[in-house]
Amino acid sequence: MHCAVLRALCAGLLFKEKIALCISLTDWIFGLLNTDEFKILYKTYVRPHMEFCIQAWSPYLQKDTKCLENIQRRATKMVHGLKDIAYEDRLKILGLISIFH
Repeated sequence: MHCAVLRALCAGLLFKEKIALCISLTDWIFGLLNTDEFKILYKTYVRPHMEFCIQAWSPYLQKDTKCLENIQRRATKMVHGLKDIAYEDRLKILGLISIFH
């Protein structure tokens, strides 16, 4: 269901516009959350879209892959108490892996 909605939203958009849409969805969903709430919401609502993006949009340019990784980087900063921690450490604390591992 969520893939169909995202495809409908993204129909006719350029790659950069699709990334901007993902970023705005991330901002809207998260705000300031604790670690447990973040893990549940991120793995339910954002990560599946990111994985779909990688397969459907086939980002092969380094700048496009960095845009996708920056969405996760930005989302992990929203967790209360993790804003000033290095990205790799935030991933370990949250039990996540990089989009392009």
